[in-house]
Amino acid sequence: MLPGATKLHGATLRVHDLDRVRSFYEQTLGLTVSNPSNTALVLEPPGGDAQIRLEHAPNAPQRPHGSEGLFHIALLVPTREHLACILQRFKTKGTPLQGAADHAVSEAIYLQDPEGNGLEIYRDRPKHAWPRRGNEVAMVTEPLDEEDLLDLADEGDKLPSGTTLGHIHLQTLNLEKATWFYTDLGLQVTQSTFPGARFLAAGDYHHHIGLNRWNVTRPHQPDATGLASIEWSLPPGTLKVLEPHVPTDPPSSQDSACVHDPIGIEHRFTEQSR
Repeated sequence: MLPGATKLHGATLRVHDLDRVRSFYEQTLGLTVSNPSNTALVLEPPGGDAQIRLEHAPNAPQRPHGSEGLFHIALLVPTREHLACILQRFKTKGTPLQGAADHAVSEAIYLQDPEGNGLEIYRDRPKHAWPRRGNEVAMVTEPLDEEDLLDLADEGDKLPSGTTLGHIHLQTLNLEKATWFYTDLGLQVTQSTFPGARFLAAGDYHHHIGLNRWNVTRPHQPDATGLASIEWSLPPGTLKVLEPHVPTDPPSSQDSACVHDPIGIEHRFTEQSR
């Protein structure tokens, strides 16, 4: 099993228009740019606890509609008040939203970047308040009480310090095959009853990986725009749990390993420094 302290750390997006997408993540979300170049850059919230890397690929084919790949990247903010501030700022600036929901374990708002990559910004309820059904969580999708949330809103221009990469939700043609891969890798199924979806996590989180087959009709196109890779952070000394899954090509280093899921997404696991 993957250790309970396993965390998602970053995601790499392949984009056509680096400047336009950068502007969205800087101006709309309030992330800070580091290590910029003409071909790539990294965006982080204050504190650098999560990373979205943009890789400039102007000649990459556009991700086909209905194909396997990213559903959304989910940024987790520390408190409900932070989520309220973000929602208020989006409404004030006229930022288009794709939806908002109460999932019982969390409250979330949804939008897309300029190239159609899905984003979720959410806050978690305390673990003791998460509804459960047997050994699984019982997430739902209900309307978000925006009026109640906005009562907590204050001013704020950026995603707050302590924002992390909470989960990544993927779309797949073969839900069972993808689920088997992640469970074999060491994640646990945390909810299996949501129609057309599975949710999995390391440890006792509600989910680090979401999978769905909603309206998916085409296989992943590896060189297309969209999600290219996911980065995970492992506790020191635990990389060895991945040895049965790591191919010899490309070779792994002493502190990192790379695998590909059945969808075609690269996952890089790196040990935290001691």
